[in-house]
This record gives sequence, C-alpha cells and structure tokens, in this order.
Amino acid sequence: IGLVTACELAKLGGTVVLVGRSAERGAAAVERARAAARGGGSAAFVRADLSAQAEVRACAAEILARHPAVHVLVN
Repeated sequence: IGLVTACELAKLGGTVVLVGRSAERGAAAVERARAAARGGGSAAFVRADLSAQAEVRACAAEILARHPAVHVLVN
C-alpha cells in the first residue's frame, strides 16, 4: 500500500520521501516512484530502522534538513 501511495503522490507532482531499513529495497522503491512521476514529482529515500528511537530522530532531522515542510505523512 505504501509504495502505491508514494507512486500516486509522485504522479500528482509531490515530493515523496520514502523511509525504510533496506537501502537496496529503498533504491528500488525510489526508482518506481520516479518512473511513476513522469517528470512531475520527485522521490528520495532515507534509511532508518523506525524501531530505534535514535534512528527515528536522525531520520526526522535528515528530512527536515532537506525539505522546508512536511505536508502529508503516510504511515
């Protein structure tokens, strides 16, 4: 569900940031979202294990450093 949602948001022109534990799977997901965007949106990946509080905080800091605002959060 999450990847389909990311692809659809990118297709609508959104900037999508995907978060996950696996860099390899994340790269594949970003490629799918970018392909769906067809030049309209963009996609990026942040590696984080969300079961570790320190990684949650580091992930949030990285996203906020790259982007001025988060308008929609899909869990």
